[in-house]
Amino acid sequence: QKHEPTDKEPTELPYKPLYHHQYWFIDIRYLVRFDGKWVFSICIIEGLSRTILAGMASRFQDELAILQLLHGAFGDFGVPWGIVSDNGSVFTAEAFTRVLDGLGIEPCPIESGQAWQNLIETQFNVQRRLADAKFIQAETFGEIEDAHAAFIQLFNTTRHWAHRDRTDDRLTPVAVLDGRLGRAVTTEQLRSIFRHLQFSRVVNRHGNVSIQRFYIYAERGLSKRRVTLWFYQDRLHVEYRQTLLACYHYRLQRGSNKISSISRPKLYKTTFASPQLELLELDDTQ
Repeated sequence: QKHEPTDKEPTELPYKPLYHHQYWFIDIRYLVRFDGKWVFSICIIEGLSRTILAGMASRFQDELAILQLLHGAFGDFGVPWGIVSDNGSVFTAEAFTRVLDGLGIEPCPIESGQAWQNLIETQFNVQRRLADAKFIQAETFGEIEDAHAAFIQLFNTTRHWAHRDRTDDRLTPVAVLDGRLGRAVTTEQLRSIFRHLQFSRVVNRHGNVSIQRFYIYAERGLSKRRVTLWFYQDRLHVEYRQTLLACYHYRLQRGSNKISSISRPKLYKTTFASPQLELLELDDTQ
């Protein structure tokens, strides 16, 4: 019987990396349901080595979560030539494209419905096989974060199929990356690019940070530590080392950057919580 060609025939990748940090690949995956809501896996991989440069288990899948992860990756690994993503709203939003433009990074969207063009899809398939059972068994969000971090470590240090034909004995993603960095970017450059989104504050002994005329709670266990405040649209996140501590809603005064109100606090249990008990036990409403 004559073979009929199909649309599934192998096709050359439109963004095939030829050198380190030419392309980074980024995407979001629905991970597991926890407390009635989805938790998402967000990862960035370096194309040539397949190393996961940054990853997080996130309660959100919006521009703010993407920008938080990118900021950390830029600080640790420098800047790539291009970032490959799908055409989801988070990757076409003004905040995302403005950061890429400010750092001279080329946006590289894949074709609609062609997920295979994003190399991160293979990584997500590996994640399903190696880690999904642990995500499902997790009883706290902290355990989900720990399982996610453990998966990244395992993935980066395990032999990868893409490197099976190498003759230099570099067979794992981290060995192929070999500590190479992308284009250098200074702390001042990052601060300038993210200046409308990110601020840092030192936590006082009561666990609070100040922003304009407001004091908001971050985490008493991080007293005297510097945390990061992220502002996007109407949401304010307080995070420490990519761990979300608290989430608030805020409003700006019309025609200015002054905050008129901060409300709807949501505090999260983390490994940074102070071991000292509170004098008074407060319920969620209080």
